[in-house]
Amino acid sequence: MAFADLYGNLSVLEKQYFHGFLQFLYRELQAAKVGANDAASTNGFAGLWRNTRSQKMDNFSVLLGLSIMDISDDFTISLQIDPDLYQTPVSSFRNGDMLILYPITQPDSEKLRSPREALS
Repeated sequence: MAFADLYGNLSVLEKQYFHGFLQFLYRELQAAKVGANDAASTNGFAGLWRNTRSQKMDNFSVLLGLSIMDISDDFTISLQIDPDLYQTPVSSFRNGDMLILYPITQPDSEKLRSPREALS
């Protein structure tokens, strides 16, 4: 049965629920991709450039002092962290999480620069 047939057989209440749920999913996807504008937001992937370094450190969403030790043929990247930078081993990262490695060319800067700006 095609979607149009299923949708056409829904009651008014079921269609309202479907539309509401679809809008909710869209807002969640949008917030995950580009962040939200409220102060309590985690900003999703947009937190990379919307949050300051201090905010990222406060919510454990950044690891500083990483060095690339090895990149294998299957593109597995081995990293080493500077243990002198961290008093406690707390972070919001889990095994298997996606990471964005970003060079820091100005250690005292709060603003994250694009790779093109960092290399120029």
